[in-house]
Amino acid sequence: MRFAALYGTLFGSESAEAAFSNYRLWESLGFLVAFAYSFYLCAAIKLYILTSALVVGMLGYLVVEYLQWKSPSVGGEVLELSAYPLTHTDIPL
Repeated sequence: MRFAALYGTLFGSESAEAAFSNYRLWESLGFLVAFAYSFYLCAAIKLYILTSALVVGMLGYLVVEYLQWKSPSVGGEVLELSAYPLTHTDIPL
């Protein structure tokens, strides 16, 4: 999963499952639409569509990062930085 860590961070533990399901729904819909128009459009038009989707996705990601940077909390709890580096035993599974 490419954005699993991002969705796990943005949404708390109570809504993470819905966020992952929503992500998979839109990903599958994108694959379906791309497959549906693949036989009818030339390569140049497909590149324009993919480039515009890439730009919109990058702008959306930057907006999310900016909003997360502005807010002091994630999922209703205040983040605290630890003074020591995490080891593999500190990470919950």
